Amino acid sequence: THEWRNLFLHLVAAVLADALGKDQFASVAHKLRSKAGVLSLRKRLQKHNRQSIRYWICAFCVNQHSAICGSFGVEPSADSPERHRYKANSVDTVTGKYHQNCSCEETKHWSG
Repeated sequence: THEWRNLFLHLVAAVLADALGKDQFASVAHKLRSKAGVLSLRKRLQKHNRQSIRYWICAFCVNQHSAICGSFGVEPSADSPERHRYKANSVDTVTGKYHQNCSCEETKHWSG
């Protein structure tokens, strides 16, 4: 769940695939694209008694406004391997525009 460029569909598919004991989520993601596919997945989860498994997903469990919404952090140096990932995570994958930092006034907690 720690890749901001992923689609929400992929997050849901990965969780469901794990609950179903699958190593990959592509087939589950495909099923999630239709009502019939969703119903099929629901039946499989029920059949194997896997519909009540709990997962920790940071995007839902952590107040992002108290930690990371106001900054992308320190930009890595131009010659570092982390620079490409930093730049890729700074833009919207659909529009190609840079993400805007949040202007909320929530106190930030950078550790602990």
